Amino acid sequence: MALLGIDGGGSHVRVVVTDAQMNVLAQTTGDNVNPSSIGREESGARVRAAVRQAISDANLTPGDITAAAAGIAGAADDHSADWVRDMLQIVLPTARIVPSSDFEIALVGAVGERKGVIVIAGTGSAAFGVSVDGRKLRQGGFGYLLGDEGSGYWMGREVLAHALRELDGRAGKSQITPRVLKEIGAATAGDIIAWTYRQGVQVRAIAALAPLLIQISEEGDRVAQGYVARAASELANLVRSIQARLDLKDGPIAFAGGLLETDNRLVEVLMRRLHIEERPRPLYPPAIGAAMLAAQAF
Repeated sequence: MALLGIDGGGSHVRVVVTDAQMNVLAQTTGDNVNPSSIGREESGARVRAAVRQAISDANLTPGDITAAAAGIAGAADDHSADWVRDMLQIVLPTARIVPSSDFEIALVGAVGERKGVIVIAGTGSAAFGVSVDGRKLRQGGFGYLLGDEGSGYWMGREVLAHALRELDGRAGKSQITPRVLKEIGAATAGDIIAWTYRQGVQVRAIAALAPLLIQISEEGDRVAQGYVARAASELANLVRSIQARLDLKDGPIAFAGGLLETDNRLVEVLMRRLHIEERPRPLYPPAIGAAMLAAQAF
């Protein structure tokens, strides 16, 4: 039995072909497949191209694939399930297709089972959980204008806002201000504003300031530590909300996203908030999580 897993949750699509024991037979990577940004037609074409390549690399034919699961960012709602199924049936006409979400495949890969909570903190933030009886719940992930608390963007925005307040004389002195001025090549409040809005709001550029804030907090700056603690509290609230609503207080917890993938102060404080002694490390990548979901289709 050959299985196929598709991870379309980031800036690239990753496709893996495995056997029933999750031994990898082939894997390939392609460009962004988020239909919200490139449209469904182009997204489907890119996904199918990556699928064909992975099957070819495994020296198999499409008919050899028994089941396939896909988690694609921008196609995680119930209305997209039929599109995902129809789009993949073109290239996998005999396979059982399992539409999923980028959150679910990341959770399954990280903890090795379809139960628990995963909290994600990168440019944005969100959490996702699956209960023992299969109920699913997502919290957060509302985007930089309405949410993403505790995310890279949220922390980067706090860095810039603090620097502006300190330059105004409305905030206490911190290493945040001189360090962020140097980081973005600014000298005045006007420079910060110009940098922030130079071509509209620079979401990724602002989020890229989060590691600087974490570093300053690790050097002992109390103000920076306060912002990092607030970020950790926001992320912990996402997890606790899902645990309470899905009765998952004893279920596994997984961390994902660039800010939670290494040992740092944000991770340390978040672990304390959630009463975790060791940093959760993913067992498998999301594409394998998708293959594991495909295996459960029977």
